[in-house]
Amino acid sequence: RDSGGVTFSGGEPLMQGEFLIDILKRCHQQHIHTAIETTLYTSLELIQKALPYLEQIYIDLKIYDEALHQKYVGGSVALIKKHIEYILKSEHWKKVIIRTPLIPQITATIQNLQSISQFLSHINPEVYYELLNYNPLASSKYELVGLEYGIDKQYKMFDQKQMQRFYQIVKQAGLKNLII
Repeated sequence: RDSGGVTFSGGEPLMQGEFLIDILKRCHQQHIHTAIETTLYTSLELIQKALPYLEQIYIDLKIYDEALHQKYVGGSVALIKKHIEYILKSEHWKKVIIRTPLIPQITATIQNLQSISQFLSHINPEVYYELLNYNPLASSKYELVGLEYGIDKQYKMFDQKQMQRFYQIVKQAGLKNLII
């Protein structure tokens, strides 16, 4: 009742940019805490309009390598990295949590995690960074709608030892605020 808020997620909430900005402004006027889950795959102008009205920004950076990002995500990662750099160098950086969902053999690789962590560390080593453990539950949802999941069902959530290995990679790159 008095300590909640609203989180805009999707898909990509910035795809409905002007509508989103209008809602964010209204929430701000009513003192409603606002958060967004985004990839920042949009225009810098739209990001700049949204930033003053957001208290929390969750940014997914899945794959650092351009070719692999094209292959698995279907778009360029260059724009995403450019926008992350812009925000992490701005006064809004403390609102940000960068997240990498750990997908076996795709995002959960030493090379990918090192590259992402080094990229972030060079911009702002104080940024908050979170590794999201793999969740195999989505496969059943794909089956319900007749789609192929694309990830072998043999993969399970990463155990504590594997997660610690990933955390160590991130820490070695110089990131100081790891969300565990």
